[in-house]
Amino acid sequence: MKIRQILKPALLLVLSSVAIASAADQIPSPSSCFKEYENTILSSFIALTEQHIRTVEHELAVLSITEEVKSADWEKMRGILRTYQDSVFSGIVWFALPDGNYYTLDTGLVGKKLSERKYFPGLMSGKSVVGDLVYSRSTRKKSVIVAVPVKRDGKVVGGLGASVFLEDLSQRINDALSLPNNLLFYALAPDGTTTLNRNTQLNFADPRTQGSESLRLAAEKMLTTTEGEVAYEFEKRPRYVIYRTSALTGWKFAVGIKLGGSASDGGQ
Repeated sequence: MKIRQILKPALLLVLSSVAIASAADQIPSPSSCFKEYENTILSSFIALTEQHIRTVEHELAVLSITEEVKSADWEKMRGILRTYQDSVFSGIVWFALPDGNYYTLDTGLVGKKLSERKYFPGLMSGKSVVGDLVYSRSTRKKSVIVAVPVKRDGKVVGGLGASVFLEDLSQRINDALSLPNNLLFYALAPDGTTTLNRNTQLNFADPRTQGSESLRLAAEKMLTTTEGEVAYEFEKRPRYVIYRTSALTGWKFAVGIKLGGSASDGGQ
């Protein structure tokens, strides 16, 4: 079910107002139309993302206590991991050994090790991983890591993880929110990397390096505060955005409106 259906009638009211104003070439003021409902849209954006990540984490945790995965034997666990990846997942599932060697369903034993990844020591010490960003080595796709330790007799014998493709996740959220073209959403990791964006071409971009001084300043404010609102210009068009920090990932989630110009303009 799409968020527009869930949030009737309040969200539909603001979406209708935006559409009417755009048709008349009169962009609505955030204070008079959009701002009244933007927190609802922002909450939905955060909830959709966190729900997907938590679901993946929960499913990996369930798989991690099966005898197949606890065996730390790739041949024994490959079948149930294939069923999981093929049926419900947009990304790749992998299993890592304590020495850093790891397996994926498409490659088997991968020629490189995960031990150099920042999240790896924590995972092997028994901590779950949520929100680390990587280029998947097997697919070269921009991904967010979700992983859980695998224990047998109280000892960590490996790590079961998933590389969730950010382009697919961005598109899934975009489809669920079903917003007009002059609304935008994105999320920033603590280091400023764009993790999700309605314009998926901007995933992994740093807004502070996009050639707009006002956007750079806005991003700096977002990254150093928990929540708030910012205004800036990007691609010669004003933006107004509110943002909030996710307790799960530490990402700054933002929802905003593109003021003026064509309703089809893209961008941060």
